Amino acid sequence: MKAISMSRCTFPALAVLALAVAPVSAQNEQLQERVAALKQAAAANQEALTHYTWQETRTVIIKGEVKKTEKFQVRFGSDGKQLKTPIDPDATVGSGGRKHGMKHRVVEKKTAEYEEYGEKLGALAHLYAHPDPAKLQTAYQAGKITIGPSGNPDENRLVIQDYAKAGDTVTISFDQVQKVLMSVQILSYLDDPSDKANIVVKFARVPDGPGYPANIGVEGVGKQLAVGIQNSDYKKLPAQ
Repeated sequence: MKAISMSRCTFPALAVLALAVAPVSAQNEQLQERVAALKQAAAANQEALTHYTWQETRTVIIKGEVKKTEKFQVRFGSDGKQLKTPIDPDATVGSGGRKHGMKHRVVEKKTAEYEEYGEKLGALAHLYAHPDPAKLQTAYQAGKITIGPSGNPDENRLVIQDYAKAGDTVTISFDQVQKVLMSVQILSYLDDPSDKANIVVKFARVPDGPGYPANIGVEGVGKQLAVGIQNSDYKKLPAQ
């Protein structure tokens, strides 16, 4: 009789366990589908962008003051890295004794340090601007991706931990209907975790073409230095 009593107690417990497992399984399936859709769209979009060239305008702002503005003609190389050609490299805008057209500038040490820091921030922003399918898969397998809250039923919002650096957080918003990226928000850092950087990427779309990071804003919190990157004038490369 005692054994029967234990058996009777087991059935309700198993039923409760089954009810608990079912939602978790559904959530895992939903997450897997959303990650797969994002990976597929990101890979297709990245491949499409290799057939374009565009202009990048980069502005360095220190404590609210514009210190440097540069323009580049950009395209992707065969290795997947961006190839940049300066447009009017002597047309630097800013303060601190710099004049338009001066090829031999005397740059103060502090200004040079800030410019180097700005270059690092720009490079960090590009690390996150185009979601990498391989990094997404690695994060998914490690259980580092969760579904984030969204007020838009068409929006797929994923929150990723340790995406490119240990301790970073990346939130990707993706339109599941249009299959295009909407935005990426990043909490990261430069060489040291204490040197924090906040990055926001807003996407637009080439008419009848791929999506692209139209506006990238990155802030170096400790130095009160910000870098703004605008991409525009996308044109298809000649067919090879």
